[in-house]
Amino acid sequence: MNGFLPPRPLMLDPKAVAKERRHLFFLSALFVVAGGGFVSGAGYFAKKTLHHLHVWENGRLGEITDLSGEVRSSGKFGLTIFHDYDLEISFLDDAGEAHSGKLEFSLFWSEADQSVDPKLRYLPASPEIFTLSPAVESGPVAIWGATTMMAVLAALMLVALAGSVRQSKKRAHLLGLVMEDGEEVLAELLNVTKVQGNFIVKYRVPEDSSPRSESLNSAPLVVLEGDQAKVVLLRSPREPNSYLVMREDLTPILVDEAWRNSVRLKAAGSPAGH
Repeated sequence: MNGFLPPRPLMLDPKAVAKERRHLFFLSALFVVAGGGFVSGAGYFAKKTLHHLHVWENGRLGEITDLSGEVRSSGKFGLTIFHDYDLEISFLDDAGEAHSGKLEFSLFWSEADQSVDPKLRYLPASPEIFTLSPAVESGPVAIWGATTMMAVLAALMLVALAGSVRQSKKRAHLLGLVMEDGEEVLAELLNVTKVQGNFIVKYRVPEDSSPRSESLNSAPLVVLEGDQAKVVLLRSPREPNSYLVMREDLTPILVDEAWRNSVRLKAAGSPAGH
């Protein structure tokens, strides 16, 4: 293969590099905002659960005289995840005095047991603060599930953020190497999957039978060798086991439009760019 790129060293296109940096910034901001939202959600559900537990542990039993309201169930992908209770309750305290008020609580995954009559407890010093047994006795999954789910999602956002930054640093490091002494390598193209504007390129290099993959924001540079599709990679002799998938438009490498067009013609006229 005569190659698709000019002689080394190569230069990076400042505009393309700035675009990649903006993409990383917005992606990182998305992870931070989403993670912050999940942290807030975890705090909200934990606060509500701890409130109900506090009232239950420190309260006195009351006699329920009337209970009405509604249960709103919601979820995703055909699964019911949350059961939100919005209730109006009237009860008598241990001195026989009547009280009434609203009570809201949420259960995760499972509903309150309808076969058991709920019990009520209230704070003696503040009878307007009360709770029901289903809010605290429906099991750890129902009580703490929402808090746990939000905390796990927040942790996943943190992991995704760290992975995104790490991958960006690794790519920047490899780009710096291949700009100086990168060599072009043909690898077996296993498949290309387009997901929300990104191209997931799965390939196998000659020296390693294990499949590898890389995510690109534009199409990879693919050529034909015989009847087999190959993807063009770049690697540096200084790190021969690390590869970068070349893009069809050659970004972020700085080349003029004439060279870019010649690469398209070479790829279209494979095998292997002549």
